[in-house]
Amino acid sequence: MRNIIEYKKAEFGDFFIGQNTGDGFVLMTDAFDEGKLERLYIIKGAAGTGKSTLMKKIAEEAEKLGHHAVRFACSSDADSLDGVVLDGRIGIADGTAPHTFDMKYPGARSSLVDLSVFRNDEELKKRADEVILHTEEKGKLFREAARYAKSAEIVYKGALKKSEELIDTDKCSKSIDRLIKKLKISEGNGRIIRAATRAVGMKGAVRLDPFGITADTVYSVKGVTFQKDLYMLSLLEKLKRTGADVIYTVDPLFKTVNEVYLPEKRILFSVNDVFSQNEINVRRFTDKEKPTKVRSDTMLASKIISSCADEVKKRLSSAGEHHFALEKIYSASMDFERLGEYTAFLTHKISEELG
Repeated sequence: MRNIIEYKKAEFGDFFIGQNTGDGFVLMTDAFDEGKLERLYIIKGAAGTGKSTLMKKIAEEAEKLGHHAVRFACSSDADSLDGVVLDGRIGIADGTAPHTFDMKYPGARSSLVDLSVFRNDEELKKRADEVILHTEEKGKLFREAARYAKSAEIVYKGALKKSEELIDTDKCSKSIDRLIKKLKISEGNGRIIRAATRAVGMKGAVRLDPFGITADTVYSVKGVTFQKDLYMLSLLEKLKRTGADVIYTVDPLFKTVNEVYLPEKRILFSVNDVFSQNEINVRRFTDKEKPTKVRSDTMLASKIISSCADEVKKRLSSAGEHHFALEKIYSASMDFERLGEYTAFLTHKISEELG
């Protein structure tokens, strides 16, 4: 069975800051928690006002000075940044809806970067009707996409439950136990981190590959979609019980596990189409004596899910037309020369804070 959604690989960003789901936008990281950072800069500004460019420049300059930057891409537009964390100490995040960040400790731990001071509101007033139209239409299309995503999720969960009947769970469980023992996975700090490397947005379905560079060993999980997901869920639960540190990523529409990464061992398990010399084919756990009706039911569910997923992508693509129209309108109102001067000032300030 082909994958229900084909995710094209993006080259920009380490993780997505959140995901468009059946429940709307969901934040998928706590990296911008003020309690974990020395300083958080929250950027406010409309589409096209330079938020992403500002963060890119700060990250690039920090890296030139030898600092480490983790980039969080926008789930709706994977070519844009929604956040950066430098050396795990300083965060810069887009605080504009839907990923709103409020200052918990204003001044003490967080600062507001308001890009509206570089904007000519008098020019925008002349185009108020356009701004309102594009904003309302974009919001409506995102809400419609969320409804289709929720429908896909509901059908998917039903098919996943049905697929349990096709799996020899005892055989699968023992196989995972043997693999964990073979890899000598031992107790760590027990940190379980959920992250996002897949997103469905205005430019389609995309995925990032932050573990591909760091992993020494990769296990590619192959087979029927639903059975792969059941295997990954079982693997994750068993790894959690070992006490090992685990990073796992989830699908935005179905909330299933795509990747499980063990940072201490540098081992990656993935259902993505990745190069690997280690393959786990879940078809060998299929109970062939189970009735074919279960298979036909899951095949029908796949068609329904695929149709809903297509509608999600269509709605978000249409929303993109309104979003990028807004970007042009707001971009035309900005004084980018003054913003450039401020960017240089802020970049220098953050560099001094990093030391």
